[in-house]
Amino acid sequence: MGHWVGRSVGALRCVGRAPGQHAGSGVGTPAGQRLGSGVGAPGGQQIWVGIGIGGQLGSGVGQFAGHGSGVGTLDGQQKRPAGVNSAARAGVVKTIGGIGSASWSCTITGLVEGENSFTVTARDFVFNASTLTGVLTLDTLAPALTLDAVASPARGAAKTLTGTVEAGIVPQVQIGSAAEAGPVTVSGTSWSCPLSGLLPGANDITVTALDPAGNLSSVQTALQIVVPDGNFKGTGVAEISDALLALRIAVGLREPSPLEFLHGNVAPLANGVPDPDDKIDIADALAILSKVVGLLSF
Repeated sequence: MGHWVGRSVGALRCVGRAPGQHAGSGVGTPAGQRLGSGVGAPGGQQIWVGIGIGGQLGSGVGQFAGHGSGVGTLDGQQKRPAGVNSAARAGVVKTIGGIGSASWSCTITGLVEGENSFTVTARDFVFNASTLTGVLTLDTLAPALTLDAVASPARGAAKTLTGTVEAGIVPQVQIGSAAEAGPVTVSGTSWSCPLSGLLPGANDITVTALDPAGNLSSVQTALQIVVPDGNFKGTGVAEISDALLALRIAVGLREPSPLEFLHGNVAPLANGVPDPDDKIDIADALAILSKVVGLLSF
């Protein structure tokens, strides 16, 4: 029985002994750091597996001849093609198994964002080689996501959200009220989502995007919905002061704020329901006064 030992510090030493024969030894020099051991009978062999990142190849062969001498080599030559990552490093290759086939594993460190190419090579004692290549993609960046500005305050229970998102991702829309969202449609990197059933007051909206690597992006906004109720104060009920304020605005004595405009623009009415015409005039003042004295209800 012969024993083959390789170590990457300084030199690679191989020692073998055959039954009834004398011991022999040999020395080889490795180009890269590797550590391994193997056992061979006369005429047997030890096969090494090498793994490289960005084209870095490593392989080794140990052979034990019948006269009891051992020979070991380790090839650590580096080949780094342009455009391929070479910052990552492959750890020690671990093999599990015996004669015929074995399972192997290797920890890779130093991966960079994006694609990292790698090569795995196995060579037997006569230098027959098998090679596999692949790509490991590291993605730690949150996907791109935007939400276009939404007019707020606004009137109406239905709105449409729009924005952009990273290609291949469908964003999710959540509303912090009883309103409904969806379905979300995506065209290229643009997305849109209809909203319905928006309630008077603040409607909190959250849009999220999740990529295949589990990275999450989110944007939030609040959409305030105002109903044309003639109540400029926004609280309580319409009063005579609201009718007088509408009259002052109608004759040009007062400029309404955006929120006041949405509350006070109630006329004309269609079947008793406000159908605003985007102005506050005498018709609005009269409609609010009629509501205050109980002649109208809206």
